[in-house]
Amino acid sequence: MFSSLLHPFSPNRVRRFILTAGLLSNLVAAGQSALVPAESGQVFRVADFGAIGDGVTDDSAAIRVAISAAVQAGSEATVQFDAKRYRVSADPEGDGKYCFKLAGAKQVAVQGVPGATELISSSPRAGMFGFFSCEDVRVSGVVIDYDPVPFIQGNIAAVDAAGGTFDLKVDEGYPEPQPELMKQQWGVVMDREARRFKPGTPSCVVIRSFTPLGERAWRLELGDPAEAQMITPGDAFVMRGGGDGNAVTFSKCNGGRVEDVTIHASPGLCMGFIGCEGDLVVRRVTVRPRPDTTRLLSGNVDGIHCQMARKGLLVEDCHFEGMTDDGMNTYDRVRMVTEVISPSKIRVHQTFDMRSGDRIQVMDPKTGFVKGEAGVSSVDDKVITLDKPIDGVRTSKEILKGIVSMDNHLDADVVFNLSTCGAGYIIRNNYFGNFRGRGLILRGVNGLIENNVFERTSGPGIVIANEPNWPEGPMPHDIVIRGNQLRGVGQDSQARSYGAIMVMGLGLNGISPDPTVKNIRIENNVITDPPAEGISLLACDGVTVAGNRIDADASRTFPSSDGLGLRACRGVVVSELTINDSRPKTAAGIVIGESVAPGEEGVQISGLHANLSATPVLDRRKRPSPIPHSEERQTTP
Repeated sequence: MFSSLLHPFSPNRVRRFILTAGLLSNLVAAGQSALVPAESGQVFRVADFGAIGDGVTDDSAAIRVAISAAVQAGSEATVQFDAKRYRVSADPEGDGKYCFKLAGAKQVAVQGVPGATELISSSPRAGMFGFFSCEDVRVSGVVIDYDPVPFIQGNIAAVDAAGGTFDLKVDEGYPEPQPELMKQQWGVVMDREARRFKPGTPSCVVIRSFTPLGERAWRLELGDPAEAQMITPGDAFVMRGGGDGNAVTFSKCNGGRVEDVTIHASPGLCMGFIGCEGDLVVRRVTVRPRPDTTRLLSGNVDGIHCQMARKGLLVEDCHFEGMTDDGMNTYDRVRMVTEVISPSKIRVHQTFDMRSGDRIQVMDPKTGFVKGEAGVSSVDDKVITLDKPIDGVRTSKEILKGIVSMDNHLDADVVFNLSTCGAGYIIRNNYFGNFRGRGLILRGVNGLIENNVFERTSGPGIVIANEPNWPEGPMPHDIVIRGNQLRGVGQDSQARSYGAIMVMGLGLNGISPDPTVKNIRIENNVITDPPAEGISLLACDGVTVAGNRIDADASRTFPSSDGLGLRACRGVVVSELTINDSRPKTAAGIVIGESVAPGEEGVQISGLHANLSATPVLDRRKRPSPIPHSEERQTTP
């Protein structure tokens, strides 16, 4: 745990900070060229501004001046770090949410030496880099870490199942709980030796209260006392410490890149893209717990969180491990309809960044039914004029109270902007594994998920779905899932309800009764050791499942399981599907639910290779029409 950095306020360190501050004052007074707006393409070495990089001295002030000089210099300026370890902290003159905050920067790069430049923050609640309203900015070649770390980690010493509590002994070198500062009071049970989520435990263990017992011991009261049955003395337990910033944030930026960066810890998101446009790239980024420590976590929240982006992210050649939330989430925020002026003119509670020429989707959140899509002719305050009418839109005079609201978004239709949902994302050649959450949870449209590896996530590997209860959207369509490997995903206590790949249309009360997710292609994926289902298709229309393989042995068993499950679907075409399933309670290779459209209107199957003791196809429709299964074979293991 960085034993050499345990005394951040040592007298020697304070002296060095004063000397550095004096140097900066002298530079300003003397009008040194290092602080004068420079010509395009100038390099600003943090060493020239007094940054020492010895891992002990706080170099934040010097680095902030270097960054300010680069921003003032205009386009194509670079802030250059040496191959050193820099101790940094939150900006005391700002809001305290970031160590380094850049606003209005244009074509500025923050650049280190890949694998050799380390930024170690002493502020566990603050993010590292925040880019706000910037243009074509980049972070590359740095390692981001925290000491102290922004999370709580310890060992479960005792469990009182009857009382619904357990005792946590916090590991030496890790912070103890501060309930008053923890926005989300929940944690995760971990397998310390394997350094990953413990299979069969809840994905989210909510804590109702904290009682200090002394000597780094705490008694934690469970929100759900029944979860005590799933926790064992000797298990590890981790919790987010609470924080206001992310390792890297881009907010309302036009173009942002993170390349050749390693993130060992983050108080919030590892990378956040909020309301951005232009080219958004994450390439060769590694998120994982620091290898030379006993840490069980990396980022406190998502690996990548993409909200309201006008262009989908390109994410490639990355490694995501150790977070307490999803590998990547992309979505648009909801707008609730408050007035229907006419079928082509509606008022919403908030338009956000809606523009003329955008395309919107209107949805009934109760059922998930998409009432229509249309172009935006104009936006005047909160009134949207459409280029064609959408009939039957429902209104409400209530106003949505927040991102998560369960009490007042039930009685009105909602609007999602298809132009700010991260459309056109490409996620390829990445590793997502060993963390609490879903590998990918994607709400956007026109996406490609290709040649990734998903391994031992607590939730499903890939989820393509809307989520009306958060509420996030839109209803996805036109997505390709190709050439991925999914191994042992869906490890938590709800795995009996999961598929390794899940494509879903959802209403507030569960699966949409109408096929609403459209034009999805799932091809040439290999699924090994899945949860209850290999592939789950729920409320889908026009899905192609081609050339996939599902291998399931008896090491994981569920009350009921199958290879491919269909419910409330139509237009599904299955070809060359191989299913090897030796689980004792597998109902069938393919299970067709009773809500699937009749006959081949619902599903067509060809080239099914089913090696299992159960029936290859179980059709639960009331009047099933015969479905041909060419080249089908069945063997009993």
